[in-house]
Amino acid sequence: MAGLAQRHRLWIRLIQVAGVLIMLTGVLFVLQSSFKPQIRCPQGPTAAKTQSKLWFNDGAWWGILFDGSSEEYHIYRYDGTKGAWSDTGTPVDGRNTSRADALWDGPHLYVVSAGTQASLKKDSAGFLRYTYDPSTERYSLDKGFPVTIAEGGTEAITLAKAATGQLWATYTRDIRDGELRRVYVTHTTGPDVSRWVEPFVPPLRGTTVSKDDVSSIVAFGSRIGLMWGNQYDESGKPGYYFAVHDDGEPDDSWRPDNPVMGASMVNDHINLKADSNGRIFAATKTRRDRIDRDLDAPYGVLWVRDREGTWTSHVFSKVGDFYTRSLVLIDESRNDLYIFATSPTCSGGEIYYKSTDLNDISFEDGRGTPFIQGAGGLKIGDATSTKQEFSRGMKPMVVASSTTGRYYYNLLDPRGGEKLFPRGAQITDAGF
Repeated sequence: MAGLAQRHRLWIRLIQVAGVLIMLTGVLFVLQSSFKPQIRCPQGPTAAKTQSKLWFNDGAWWGILFDGSSEEYHIYRYDGTKGAWSDTGTPVDGRNTSRADALWDGPHLYVVSAGTQASLKKDSAGFLRYTYDPSTERYSLDKGFPVTIAEGGTEAITLAKAATGQLWATYTRDIRDGELRRVYVTHTTGPDVSRWVEPFVPPLRGTTVSKDDVSSIVAFGSRIGLMWGNQYDESGKPGYYFAVHDDGEPDDSWRPDNPVMGASMVNDHINLKADSNGRIFAATKTRRDRIDRDLDAPYGVLWVRDREGTWTSHVFSKVGDFYTRSLVLIDESRNDLYIFATSPTCSGGEIYYKSTDLNDISFEDGRGTPFIQGAGGLKIGDATSTKQEFSRGMKPMVVASSTTGRYYYNLLDPRGGEKLFPRGAQITDAGF
């Protein structure tokens, strides 16, 4: 474990040095060109923005966290009586740099996990199915899993389950020596969820994107929704793209339904949720911090698509709030919607949250309420939680992490807005 921590610290130092060199190179280059180099921000083990690492089952919170002793990602359980997370010993992925997305649909837990290097076969995306046994409070990996569903690594792969039981996944993959990416989707065939179709690019415009862009997927009603950011478009139309696929229709049957276009309105930040009424909620981020910079300009924007397909936008942060990597959670039982985010942007800092009426969305100005802080000023970010809609008895749980591999969490009581811990708490049994 000490060796792993040392390697991660060395890697972080190398990234910092490389970042300075890249920034200096960009300064020299920008004198000769209008091109603006992309800014890469360090991330912790709770990345990435489109994914969910937690789920609620059998009266308890569960999560995919990194176990430093085995150097693997395992399933962890939160014990509310003890106020602590503990390792169940059930492995998920032995690759240190992998990123997983979890979907609970009892009695099964579905997971997709991949490394981040597109050129490496060992980073290929794997799909796993576990069955939960309430008598032992354990998850067992089902026979025949994991299965590889996409060759090579990706920044993030995301999972959704249609009303028919069909599972879908999406990701972006590097092309042209990593200069650009394409948006891909895949899905299961028939009742055997170990069988997936060959990943394909949906027949939609705007699916060639920048090397910084990601995609996400969500099930709503009898449809699948695919969303992706496009900061590069060959036809000169960057923006957030969205497309709808009706359950049971052919793979090439997609309808575009884009919420917003424009270079200043799109970034690589998407977090999707859907409610039982078929509404879609997308937490996004603009680029007004870099294009037409204005501290009072919209930065964090929640896009809502109603059942008729009409999009509306709701600003939850301005550029001056420095929000990033936002997470949206829905509690239909109380008509509440939550936004959790990191501030300041890029390098990390603290996790803040805001809440609003689900049916009358309006956010307060400013950063909101502090929710999780790292000990001793440690910068944290990459807030993650569940895909699930909240029901009575569920309290919003959020886990975040530092780039040095430390985990922090907090729990919110929606009845009075009280936090379990004033500043959050460290998960001492997990991390690098």
